[in-house]
Amino acid sequence: MDGKARVLATSALPVLAFIVLLYTALATPARQPTPNEAVVFYASGKTRQACDVYRPQSKQQAPLVVIVHGGAGISGDKADWWPANLADRLAQEGFLALSINYRLAPRHRWPAAVNDVRAAIDSFRARSGELRCDESRVFVIGMSAGALFAEMAAAREPHSIAGVISISGVHDLTCVRRPWVDVLLGDADRRAASPVRAVRAEFPPTLLIHGEQDCLVPVEQSLAMRHALTSQGHEARLVRMPGANHFLPPAKYFSQCYPYIVRWLREHSGCTPTNRPLTVAWLHPE
Repeated sequence: MDGKARVLATSALPVLAFIVLLYTALATPARQPTPNEAVVFYASGKTRQACDVYRPQSKQQAPLVVIVHGGAGISGDKADWWPANLADRLAQEGFLALSINYRLAPRHRWPAAVNDVRAAIDSFRARSGELRCDESRVFVIGMSAGALFAEMAAAREPHSIAGVISISGVHDLTCVRRPWVDVLLGDADRRAASPVRAVRAEFPPTLLIHGEQDCLVPVEQSLAMRHALTSQGHEARLVRMPGANHFLPPAKYFSQCYPYIVRWLREHSGCTPTNRPLTVAWLHPE
């Protein structure tokens, strides 16, 4: 990125952050679940990042699900509505769900977020006894830009991850012409930072969920990722949500996505189903 582009990207950051925050505020319902425990910290280089823990009722070792929030890599938090509600619901289904934070751009550019996701997974696997989780059943769920970070982390060490779920994910940065990409990447190469080009001989099973009316991240992004995975012989399923935009409206999109997420996680983790049906009621009735 040349000097002029860098200046434009940096000057656009306050506007981008305001748009992301306004979008989130308008789209987010009021209910906010509370983590079962205090945060767990993990180290990434010289930094420490926070994590909210949502535990299942069972005292036995549970499959571990690491949830990576969205926000274009420049905003967002582990306690945002989507990751918090997803973690809370997954804990009710018998999974140990951990919603993590990671370093944000422009202070920390690429690949800081990927390094943090990778460090979180390594830290949680090393502390499986303390956390009462099964280190052989570790899954990562990423949302929007969080899916980008989750997939790139999985590409580095695919044997340590049992599966990846992408919700409204960004998979090919060469096709995204938005200022946040320059803010996130700095001088990093868009091709090298794109999951569609990071797929190799080894990659964990992947579930892709994408709204067909997504105006921020087109569904073609997930179509391209599915092709990249299946062309290399990897398991990849794409669920297209009719009429759904980029997480909007959140409660309805959540209720549509959630049964697919739980069913896929049960299938790939061997987690015993609860007695609750998979058809999830609206979280916030009108």
